[in-house]
Amino acid sequence: MYWKKLKVLGAGSYGTMSLALTMDGLSTLAAVKSAEAKDSSSLSMEGGILDALKGFPYVVQCFGEDVSVENDKPTYNLFLEYATGGTLHNLVDIYSKSKKMLQESTVACYAFQLLTGFSHVHRKRIYSLRSKAA
Repeated sequence: MYWKKLKVLGAGSYGTMSLALTMDGLSTLAAVKSAEAKDSSSLSMEGGILDALKGFPYVVQCFGEDVSVENDKPTYNLFLEYATGGTLHNLVDIYSKSKKMLQESTVACYAFQLLTGFSHVHRKRIYSLRSKAA
């Protein structure tokens, strides 16, 4: 897959998350999780789990994977759907800092999406999935 890294969105123990533009003719924005290839087994497993959940609307979609060279080291890259609206954690932070409360209907909508997603994951018999708001 041809792609161009636009900016780093964050970093953690697994590696980095970047915003990228795919050069597949559609020029799609994607979130790219990257880790040194030697440390990428859990990231690769995450890709496999997301492949098993492909097509479900309440689960982040995986577009594929590749290996690139960054800083002279092989790097495993997992291409994910980019959530343009930010994360649920971001939304809660914004409301918390402004001392406002989320509308009950908004909370109900997010709860429905989360529970429907978890139900789908459970039906696929995937039990080691880590969920997080950020």
